[in-house]
Amino acid sequence: MVIGCCWGLIAELSKAASITLADKYPTEEELTAIFKSINPNSQAPLLLSANLTNYANWIQYFNYSKQRSNKATEKVFLKMPFLDTKLVNILAKIEDCPHFMVMESVVNSMPILNSDLTAFQNSFSGYIKLIQELEAYADKKLKNYK
Repeated sequence: MVIGCCWGLIAELSKAASITLADKYPTEEELTAIFKSINPNSQAPLLLSANLTNYANWIQYFNYSKQRSNKATEKVFLKMPFLDTKLVNILAKIEDCPHFMVMESVVNSMPILNSDLTAFQNSFSGYIKLIQELEAYADKKLKNYK
């Protein structure tokens, strides 16, 4: 679920920017192009109400993804006595990553005056690197459970 939240964000961001990625994860150049082409206040693919007209903006969507990821991590942490310390370390780094911290502080300070998402690119890039670390761990250690 934690990895899937990131994949979903990447897919929606590249779709909104009309950029086809060469790989599952964007290069820095692709990420720059994506973040330059999306206004943080524009409509993101998340409905906030059942009336089908109230969509989240991109900051709200980032925050929603953060919340989903953190809920999944909390479920894993309930099994703490049975977890590998490396897995706990990676999940804790994701939960406390700068991207999530920024979203938590920015989501309630609307409106965002930036015309694009480039202010969030570095923190999002760091988040992707942590997800790649988690994915490598999962591929190595959890392949029997997939």
